[in-house]
Amino acid sequence: MSERDAGSPGRMSMVDRRELLVSAALQVMRREGVAAATTRAICTQADMPLGAFHYCFHSKAELFRLILDSDLQESLENAWSALDPALTAEENLSAVVATYWTAVQADPQWCLVLSELTAHCLRDPELAALPARDYARYHTQVIAQLERFLADSGFRCSVEADTLADILIAGLAGITSSWLAHRRDDIARTSLDAFVEMVAATITPAASS
Repeated sequence: MSERDAGSPGRMSMVDRRELLVSAALQVMRREGVAAATTRAICTQADMPLGAFHYCFHSKAELFRLILDSDLQESLENAWSALDPALTAEENLSAVVATYWTAVQADPQWCLVLSELTAHCLRDPELAALPARDYARYHTQVIAQLERFLADSGFRCSVEADTLADILIAGLAGITSSWLAHRRDDIARTSLDAFVEMVAATITPAASS
């Protein structure tokens, strides 16, 4: 929906304008890459005047922050709610990873955008802090889910929860990056299974300690 479709500028709320510009930015990034997402290109895609961007956002950093806040990792957050203390650690991890991987395969273009956007931010002094902020937010959430699962299941882990969270995030990101390069589902599936098996080996019933 363009600003023209939504009615006159005076009747469009700030929230609607911002959502429209974020959607337009994502469309440009998916189609042409992050570097192509200039303020002019975004406003053109949104069918809005150039001044609308600066009216809605203080800077590009604010726009990129909103995009990173809605990244694909939210699919993994949702998967944690399905953890079942009655199942083994490997069965639970397999379920979490399967949910994540379904989201990756359903939208590889978003994975490319996220990877490119992260690299772009790290090279821009104004944006360099955004990936670290996004990682810290997600890392904290994964730690909380792991600790809840361990408490509910009575399992123990041979490594600290913050270390295991980092291993999970880094491992899945690496396998995703490899898959985006070769697009071999069989290779990715084998790697995911091996990854789950290795991580699950660090989690054992407390009685066995």
